[in-house]
Formats: sequence, structure tokens, C-alpha cells
Amino acid sequence: STPTCRFLPFAGEADPKMIYVGMGYKKDRLGFWKTKHWGNENYAELIMGLLKVLPSDWRIVTTGDAGDLQLSIAPVARMVSNKRFEFKLSSNLDEAFRTVASCGLYVGNDTGMMHVAASCGRNVIAMFFLENSIVKSRPLAVDRNEYIFQDCLVLDGTVDRAKITPQYVQTAVEVMISG
Repeated sequence: STPTCRFLPFAGEADPKMIYVGMGYKKDRLGFWKTKHWGNENYAELIMGLLKVLPSDWRIVTTGDAGDLQLSIAPVARMVSNKRFEFKLSSNLDEAFRTVASCGLYVGNDTGMMHVAASCGRNVIAMFFLENSIVKSRPLAVDRNEYIFQDCLVLDGTVDRAKITPQYVQTAVEVMISG
């Protein structure tokens, strides 16, 4: 059966005004993450664009370990420079899972947190930049053994990577949160 996190005490109600940005790196020696990652500048531009258009009570959050902090979170936070973008250094997965489960929407290329968001029943916008990622990593459905098609947008290797701009993703976020 498809895994679900709904039984966990932190997988209850989400804050619909909180967006989780999954910009984690896969820290491998061969540099696979460089192909998978969307880019710090793209994330910063997306976050700044969303913070401009979203009401002031909306927040954008992310989590990560020390490696994520060094490679992506801190550089993006410096570019964004806005208190409504919050990041939490997670000492364990429970903390990271709680954070993603508390958000109404997941956006990013970090497939681990994407699966957590999907299994908690959260809306997902997932970005895949390798042709086979869509086969291997598409978010699992919450209550059935098929892929999620509603409340999930997958931007994958069949879409020209150059077209997946911060504005393109921002528009997808705006459409998804407007219902």
C-alpha cells in the first residue's frame, strides 16, 4: 500500500498561508545534485516574487541540515533578506517532517520532503530536471496506489528547463493557492 503520514501527530491541519520550499541538495560526490537542483538564484527570485504578491500574513519556510544551510539555504536567505522567509536548521527528520506537514503547499526539487508533503495530503509543485525523475520520484498518492494528479503539478524533464523560470513557478503557485 502507499505510505501515508496522516497517522502522525503532526500531520493534522496545515497552515494554508505557509509554503514550504524544498531546495535541498543531494550531497553526492559525483555532483548529481548540480543537475537536480533548480539553482539558488531561481529560488531567491521565486521567494521574493511570492512575498511581493502574497498578503503579509503569509510565510515561506524551509528546513535543512548543515550542508543544506551552507549550499543553499544561507545563500538564498541572504538574497531574499525578508523575515517572512524562515529557515530551520533541522537536527533530525522529525523536525523537518513537522515543518513540511505544517505547510499548505510544497514547492521544490527536494524529493524527500516532496514525498512527506504528498503523504500528509499537502498540495505539491515538484520540479524534476532529469528525464527519468518523473518515473522514479513522482509523489505518491495518499490513499491509493496511483500517482497524484489533482493538487499536484509536476514540472519535469519533458518541459524545457529554460521555461521553468521563477515567474513560471510563481504563476503555478498563485493558481494552486487560489483554488
